[in-house]
Amino acid sequence: RPPFCPVPPPPRPPPQPPPQPRPFPPLPPVPPPPSPAPLPAPPPRDTAAAKMDVNLAGRLLMGALSPNNQERQEAERHLQKHLDTNAENLFRAVLQLLRTNKNPQVRMLCAVLMRRRLVNGEPVLFDTLSDQLRATFQRELLKAVVEETTGLARKNICDTIAELAKYLLFRSEWNDLVPFLLGASTGKNENLRVAAYEIFGKVADGNIERLGNHLDKVIASFGNGFRDPSMGVRVATSVALGKVAKDMDLDAKGITKCQAYLAPMLQTVNAAFEQKDEDALQRTIQVMVDIATENARYFKPAMSQLAALVGKIGKHRELEPGLRNACLEILVTVAEGEEALARKCQPFLEQSVFLSMALMLEVPEDPNWVKKDHSVDQGREENTNIEYANMAMDRLAMAIGGRKLNPVVFPAISNCVNKSDWKMRRAGLMTLSQVAEVMELKALPIKEVTKFLKDPHPRVRHAATQCLGQIANDFAPDIQQAFHGMVIPELLRVTVDCRFPRIQTHAAAALFNFVENCEEEILARYVDQLVVQLINILKSGTRPVQEQVLTTIACIAGSAPEAFQKHYDVVMGLVMRALTTANGKANEKLRARAMECVSYIGMAVGKDRFRQYATQLMQLFSRMMQNGFADDDTTKQYMLQAWTRIASCMKEEFQPYLKAVIPHVFEVASKKIEFAKGVVDGRLIMGITSALEEKATACSMLCSFAHDINKGFFPFVERTARVMLPLMDFYLNDEVRTFAISIMPELVQSTVSSLEDGKTNQQFLVNLFRTITERIVFCMEREPDVEVIISLVTGLQNCITKAGPLGKKCLDAKALEVVGKALLKLLIDSQKRIANIEKKRQHEDVDEETLDKLDEKATSVDELCLVAADCIGTLIKSHDVHFLAVFEKLGPLIMDMAHPRRTAMTRKYAVFIIDDLIEYIGRPAGKYFKEILQPLFKYALDPDTALQQASVYGLGVCAEHGGEAFDQHVNNALKTLGEAIQRNRNSQNNGPDRKSATDNAISAFGKICKYRGKATNLAQALPVWLHWLPLQVDESEAEPVYSMLCALVETNNKDLLGPNMKNLPYVVRVLVTVCGTDMVTREISQRIANILKQITKMPDKMLNSLRQQLPQPVQEKMGKILAQVS
Repeated sequence: RPPFCPVPPPPRPPPQPPPQPRPFPPLPPVPPPPSPAPLPAPPPRDTAAAKMDVNLAGRLLMGALSPNNQERQEAERHLQKHLDTNAENLFRAVLQLLRTNKNPQVRMLCAVLMRRRLVNGEPVLFDTLSDQLRATFQRELLKAVVEETTGLARKNICDTIAELAKYLLFRSEWNDLVPFLLGASTGKNENLRVAAYEIFGKVADGNIERLGNHLDKVIASFGNGFRDPSMGVRVATSVALGKVAKDMDLDAKGITKCQAYLAPMLQTVNAAFEQKDEDALQRTIQVMVDIATENARYFKPAMSQLAALVGKIGKHRELEPGLRNACLEILVTVAEGEEALARKCQPFLEQSVFLSMALMLEVPEDPNWVKKDHSVDQGREENTNIEYANMAMDRLAMAIGGRKLNPVVFPAISNCVNKSDWKMRRAGLMTLSQVAEVMELKALPIKEVTKFLKDPHPRVRHAATQCLGQIANDFAPDIQQAFHGMVIPELLRVTVDCRFPRIQTHAAAALFNFVENCEEEILARYVDQLVVQLINILKSGTRPVQEQVLTTIACIAGSAPEAFQKHYDVVMGLVMRALTTANGKANEKLRARAMECVSYIGMAVGKDRFRQYATQLMQLFSRMMQNGFADDDTTKQYMLQAWTRIASCMKEEFQPYLKAVIPHVFEVASKKIEFAKGVVDGRLIMGITSALEEKATACSMLCSFAHDINKGFFPFVERTARVMLPLMDFYLNDEVRTFAISIMPELVQSTVSSLEDGKTNQQFLVNLFRTITERIVFCMEREPDVEVIISLVTGLQNCITKAGPLGKKCLDAKALEVVGKALLKLLIDSQKRIANIEKKRQHEDVDEETLDKLDEKATSVDELCLVAADCIGTLIKSHDVHFLAVFEKLGPLIMDMAHPRRTAMTRKYAVFIIDDLIEYIGRPAGKYFKEILQPLFKYALDPDTALQQASVYGLGVCAEHGGEAFDQHVNNALKTLGEAIQRNRNSQNNGPDRKSATDNAISAFGKICKYRGKATNLAQALPVWLHWLPLQVDESEAEPVYSMLCALVETNNKDLLGPNMKNLPYVVRVLVTVCGTDMVTREISQRIANILKQITKMPDKMLNSLRQQLPQPVQEKMGKILAQVS
């Protein structure tokens, strides 16, 4: 999304590592006793085995709650000492306290201590206790939950039982627990029935296999729970059901049993809503969010009922925002997890759209809103209903797609924008901005949206600018080409209206989005008008407006540099003045935007014109770096990015300033990312600090410096490699990983350039190259994301290419074998990926949108195979004959890939590798013809056109590069190619792919005649080849084919022309047909014209005979060609 648009929800944080043991965990806050008894002296060391006094344990636990820091720390120190030296006695005393103490706070603290420490540590503390005490724990905890009279203490006892059960049930211990709970779930004690289901839910949470053979019985018990008259029991049953259902395999038999309780679960949620029991509602809605996140298909039998229920709850304004947002989250998450199910359920789609739009309506009335700084005020709306609804609508659109969403959302938008209530009009426009990306441009009412820029209410105008800015970004450059005459003037009109600064700022941002993707020819018409008006705003506008205008001017300069040149001096004067005079904290962002603007302008006008200001800027920035920045100073990030753009503009002239900036870049790029922790709705939330964005920026800068400065970057190559190599598997941020991969070829290039200049030695290049290669291979083998694997393979291939001839010295045979095997494994594993995709295609709920997404995944896998095979080809090319020793090891893997049991795609890429082996190694590879020609001959007749094309192409490569070793196979190759051509020409399904395969076969046939003609009868072969011409679609093969044809005609080849030149009329037909078309180059067209001119010099009788045999259209075109030659 553009900077001014609502930000999509952040990715879920990675799983949190297990917490490290702490000296003593903090206990939950409860009111301390009025006056705790004084603490006794610590026990002497020689009494460690003595029994611990129960009263002492109680006083220590209460002391840990003391508001007095000294008393609390002293109590915690004593507790920790007993845990370290005499855990048996401590927990014996704690268990006794739990069972006998009259103070519910003490009982609660006993349960908390047990839960936190019994199953933690290495070894697990519970295992270090005596058998007798462990058995006592299991027995007494169950008695405690039965006899406990207070809710808070009982809850903590349940938590303790659940934690211990998670550990013991996996080891087939505590066998009487589940039968006890099953009995308790039907007992007369309501609190105990609630406790039973709460324990079931906690034990099942995260791994239902803990319940083992008891799972079916537990699921069956849910029926009793939902029939229970107690609301508390039904809520606890709902939560337990959710914990089981969310982790159950969709193919498991139990999922159907669980789905049988979906209707009672929804009834329980509805009852909680009707009874206004917000705590019960919160718990049940949250567990449905969990189900939607982990196992959305669970809701399949009741999609309509689910949508109706949460839609009703979510629209209830008296509920707190987090609960209402959770209702919307259920709908959106189900749509994301089960897209096809959601698309097929019209009520589900309607409720999802209507609830999102209903929340968008809850905009507060604020008469001062138009004058507030958007960047400051927007933060106050975060996590509110309207912001959450905006993000939800965007997520819903991406999940459902335009085909199914259009019939639901556009009538709702139309209904809103035609209302007199400004909140309705605003909601309609904001909805359109969020869903437009998945629609077709022709379906979007651009003209109508533009009219709302004149709406009487400022927030509607603001929404209209948002909508246009978003659509401009989503549909570039088509919308710019179609609507520039309408949109640019209207956005400029709103931008210059100084009465509403906030809308001014937003309009300038929308204008940025629109002009950023304008073709230079179109934008040039508006540059003068735009720049003059924006300069006036820059002189007199409010600070937030000036900040955005600077960015928009920079964009105009970059998108239409020629038209901007006349304004350069005026604009640069204003921007430099803003940069040097906008001092103080209040002007911090204005300074930052000025840095951004001036660097973009420099890139637009080029280093020759920018040089004067570039020197001033680099000196200014150097002073600022030396003076340092405050921790919260955003100028630093903008300045670093400006450095990057100036370096890109100035190239090698920037080198002297690298020393000033790059230490800080290294520091930020290598900085460890810390997680920010918070609690929302009682749940721990992990967030990533802004340091992650800074890290990505620093990595981007290193990439730019290495690319733009090249050999001048060499002094920093080693340090850069040390920083960036570990970031190839930095899973917190895809950008960081991408930069870490893409910089490696630049480091190789910089080193090679410095080696050529004598500034380093070859061993440094070898060490660098091997280190990079080992790291890339390591990441390739572990990376799950196909797109990232493609980046890794492409990075490896680019490193090999950048190394050039020196590359063969960088990898020895062993390393080459490792790389080759890793690449081949990618090709083999891709067969499994394709199989999984095909399996999903057969699913009962698949629809058009799902098929489209599966096609995209299949295309990505095919691209991965292509780059992997191409990378192997690059290895072969760079190591030429030296690769043969490696082929001895890799050959069996390659031939296994070519086996008929493999998929056509896998066999195709095996053939690609064989083709490259012959093409780049040539004659020495001929000794493997016996093995490698078998798949080429076999698959030249394969019905899969892509596999066939690769195979026939390979036969042509063998003829061109294989030497005499191929001669014994020539006649078989000609026969096979001829059969392939005839089959394809006779096929009813003769589409472009088959035609391309046919063209390749014809080309290969010609190469055999050209390069291995001595091994066959050319008088028979060449006329056959001729009459297969012209080629139909393959332009890359057309060049060698028609070049060969011209050469044969120019030399009056008798085998081609035949006795008495009987084949000449057909030769002329072919040459005239292709001359001047895209199938031949300009040079070949000129050769054809010269040949035709020579033919006209033949004796009149022969020439007349020739003309009589040519169709009239051919004669007419030939006449035009000859006229141009004359």
